[in-house]
Amino acid sequence: MKKYLGVLFSFSFGMCGLAEAHHSYAAFFEVDQRIQLEGVVDQFLAQNPHGYIVFNVVNEDGDTEQWRAEMPGWVGLSRGRGWTAEDLEPGDPITIVGAPASTGDATLIRADDIVMPDGWTRHLFNDPVTGRRRDPTPPPGVIVDGSSSPQPYYPPPRTDGDWAGFDVVWGPNSGTSDDPRDIAAPGVRYDDAILTEAARRALADRDQADDPSLRCIKPTLLISMISPNPIRFSRDGEHIKVEAERWDTVRTIYMDDRGPPAGTPHTINGFSVGRFEGEELVIDTTRITAGWQLPGRGPPHSDALQVTERYRVAEDGRLEVTYTIEDPATLTVPLSWQRFNRPADLQILNSYNCQPSPGSGYSWEQG
Repeated sequence: MKKYLGVLFSFSFGMCGLAEAHHSYAAFFEVDQRIQLEGVVDQFLAQNPHGYIVFNVVNEDGDTEQWRAEMPGWVGLSRGRGWTAEDLEPGDPITIVGAPASTGDATLIRADDIVMPDGWTRHLFNDPVTGRRRDPTPPPGVIVDGSSSPQPYYPPPRTDGDWAGFDVVWGPNSGTSDDPRDIAAPGVRYDDAILTEAARRALADRDQADDPSLRCIKPTLLISMISPNPIRFSRDGEHIKVEAERWDTVRTIYMDDRGPPAGTPHTINGFSVGRFEGEELVIDTTRITAGWQLPGRGPPHSDALQVTERYRVAEDGRLEVTYTIEDPATLTVPLSWQRFNRPADLQILNSYNCQPSPGSGYSWEQG
């Protein structure tokens, strides 16, 4: 099959939904360009933090080249877009449209749209204008009656008391309806006015290719919790256990007003104390390991970082989440933002299964 190396189109592309990835695609791909490749699947790697398709392409000289197509994280693809590990098999013909690498890797592409062996086109990212998820596009001549469209959202019934319906697995709400709360969460903005001078320098000097999470080194709770991946609350005696599917995170939230004991070390999850204010669960976390970047590709924080999470189950069944972060070494004022979750279709948490991506050009192979 032929490879088409010409640029298909060029535009400013604001990634939505699954673009809440751990790195900026613009650091590794020519995001304003698109190329189209036709090939045959060699391997399909259903994994995190990125899935990959390894496929063979016959170039214009008649030689076979092996390419890799980077996909969003497998958690988001399998939950939000219904992918399964059996969707592609070795030998399957595919067509991939996406952004070529900007790292000098001539055989790496970010997959945006994939024409599957059955002729249907799957879209890996939300619509860049509306923020809505895009249903698969049928092959030419196939008429869709709409029965495969996403079903209306029906929240679960609430329970009584301060637990108030928390005890479900909460999934991302991005792009599931036209309701503004369901559109992909806005990115966190780090204007110069709210950053200290040291933080501005660190942000300017940061090399996104040096993100340890690309080598499957587990980051702090901010990156684990503030993500498009499912979370779960459960009772743990008098305390609360919080789990996140991303990075297989498990946290204990102490509900007895205790503070960190003297000499408590800084860790990636920190030390969390919780309380209920009416029906709102409030979690304050300190003693978080320094050096990890703040969400939204922000600067690295210090070990003075304090995180406050507020969770409330609204009457319509959505989980309202408000985050506030304070760090005098990084921020001149506290920074807050909000997002919304919904009960996940799959009420279990799967293993994150993080695998550094061989040949990606910015994974563990960099040493």
